[in-house]
Amino acid sequence: MTKLLSPTRLNDFIACPHRTHLHAIDTPKVEEDASTALIQAKGGEHEGEVLAALESAILGAVHIPTTGKLEDKVAATLQAMKEGAPLIYQAALAGARWMGWSPGSR
Repeated sequence: MTKLLSPTRLNDFIACPHRTHLHAIDTPKVEEDASTALIQAKGGEHEGEVLAALESAILGAVHIPTTGKLEDKVAATLQAMKEGAPLIYQAALAGARWMGWSPGSR
């Protein structure tokens, strides 16, 4: 299967073409240190607080699952858009070669 491109992968290539090569050959991820874990945890806390504030102000939020097949996530996102959801959390979109998630999802 051909790997889809994303804005993150484009930024990775601009910063370090070797990193793009590592992604292409499925190199295992490097273990993260304590400071990286702390930053991710704090980012997750902040995201949760912002989401809670948005959901209290905007009724009808739709949460797209963060696990499962990309195709299912894209289908759920498109369905939420067709139904006019005012807030779609973890939206996923994909085309022939490009894919992406809304901020916060990976």
